[in-house]
Amino acid sequence: MKFLPLIWKNIWRRKVRTIFTLLSIFVAFLLFGILMTIRAAFSLGVELAGVDRLIVIHKVSLIMPLPISYLERLKATEGVTMVTHQSWFGGVYQDPANFFAQMVVEPEPFMKIYPEFKVPPDQMKAWLADRQGAIGLEDPRSSRHHRPETSIVLAPMPSSIVNDHSMPAESTTT
Repeated sequence: MKFLPLIWKNIWRRKVRTIFTLLSIFVAFLLFGILMTIRAAFSLGVELAGVDRLIVIHKVSLIMPLPISYLERLKATEGVTMVTHQSWFGGVYQDPANFFAQMVVEPEPFMKIYPEFKVPPDQMKAWLADRQGAIGLEDPRSSRHHRPETSIVLAPMPSSIVNDHSMPAESTTT
């Protein structure tokens, strides 16, 4: 500790060199952060889609649906074994502040394409029987815990919770 004043004076003896050294360290960390963000952005699509799935979205936004005629064109593509769709729409639970995304899917093909969603057979049967049914993921931060077969109102339409634990714990990220 007795050499700290000496080190401090020596650092600021050449101010330009010290400033450039500090700037180069800052730029190095900034570039590392940007490159890691780019790497994560490129690999995110692969992790989401999987090695055997291809996700096709509208060029404008996720909420813009593709024309329904694309479904048959995609099915006719060589190497494609199964095709389904997801339509995003916003949902509100009890209060506009409780906004969350909802995805409308065709249950059978969706569950075949995404085997990581685990739904017990009795709950799957209940979901297929109820056109207004929904599968919900439990949010550990939430104070709302709904049991299966509980009817709740999601604006703009009522839905029934079929399963509240459809994904394994390691797949749910917050």
